[in-house]
Amino acid sequence: MASHGSAGTTNPRQAQCHRIQSNVIRTMILVSAFYAVAWMPHNVYFFLVSTAQVPGLSYTEGGCYTVMFIAFTYICANASQCLLFLVSTWKK
Repeated sequence: MASHGSAGTTNPRQAQCHRIQSNVIRTMILVSAFYAVAWMPHNVYFFLVSTAQVPGLSYTEGGCYTVMFIAFTYICANASQCLLFLVSTWKK
């Protein structure tokens, strides 16, 4: 990174850019982790049902509705976060 000057010296603008970049990366990791946690049970359940790995497991059992509830809760939470972001930036 020769264009950033000597090592160890940063100006306030570089520090702010670094802070913004680390916040974006942290947010992307959190969103990806929550996505995986919310949708993994749904995908595993439907994989087990479709391949008949577990006898007697069907789409009409309570487990199906439970994993769908978890996945759809993620959708609702994500949509509300997007709306809150849009409202907060619109007021400025």
